[in-house]
Amino acid sequence: DARYLHGLPEITAANFAEIAIDTSILETFTKERIHDPRARDLFSGPLLIVHKSPPADVGRVSVATSAADAVFNQTFYGYSPIGFVDAHGLTRYLALVLGSRLAIWFALVTSGEFGFEREAIEKATLDRIPLPDFRSFDLSQRDEIVALYEALRSGKVSWETVDEWVAQLYGLDPRDLQVIGDTLEFNLPFARNRRDAQIPPTSEEQARFCAVLERELRPWGERFGSTIVVRPSVQPAISPWYGLKVQAGDRGSDAPSVDDWEGLIRAADDAAASELLLRDGRAGLLIGRLAQRRYWSATQARLLAQRIAWSHADLLRGRAHA
Repeated sequence: DARYLHGLPEITAANFAEIAIDTSILETFTKERIHDPRARDLFSGPLLIVHKSPPADVGRVSVATSAADAVFNQTFYGYSPIGFVDAHGLTRYLALVLGSRLAIWFALVTSGEFGFEREAIEKATLDRIPLPDFRSFDLSQRDEIVALYEALRSGKVSWETVDEWVAQLYGLDPRDLQVIGDTLEFNLPFARNRRDAQIPPTSEEQARFCAVLERELRPWGERFGSTIVVRPSVQPAISPWYGLKVQAGDRGSDAPSVDDWEGLIRAADDAAASELLLRDGRAGLLIGRLAQRRYWSATQARLLAQRIAWSHADLLRGRAHA
């Protein structure tokens, strides 16, 4: 019997266009029967409602708040802090954190289903997100949350501003945000992300990759008294592999030759790998990577710099051998 819910405003997917739901304009719940009766307190405002299937076009979890009581169906997850001293403040705080890119990144890298089997996030994954304790916040911090929420609701700030605030809350630096951004851009389980991840990188993206790699390796070279230079290879535009060369010492300005590239292509095809590193015997390192954007991000460049520093320290000293 569903009569105990009659008259409550009913939240639907269309109501997630705004972060704050105006329940006065919603249709009321009138169904006579429901499959699994839930406790009435679960629908007591203030409420945070979370859409379990993130929209592909926004790349973040859809959240909305309701200051008043409301009913919703199994498509959504609900959080009701009724009885908490500052229930409205806690609801707004949860909305900002769960709606940030940090939350969907956390779900992507920790969920056993989202990104692997389906495009829906389990509630248990959201519940595991480590939250700074709202009860420990002082008055100024709580006022900041309210101000940010109201600015977002009124359109004065965007979700990107919320992302920056959440990053400060968790102590994340720009490099952390770069990792999160690259991970979401190329690994979210949506058709657009998968398509964009597999298209060839532009010349500008290749140049950025080389610049980041060179910047990451430069301190190692300076430590050993050598100069590290990274240059893209001369390669056909339609090649399934793109390459680059890392050089140390006086030969740091040498550009990769066509012979270098052809040899690298043959080795890459034989290895059937996404990345290949070959020493050329001239204080240099030839690197081939699949010509897909997901392998040419700034984060991938930093990871490559780590592997070079771990496995090719003699090259960084300018004393490479074949």
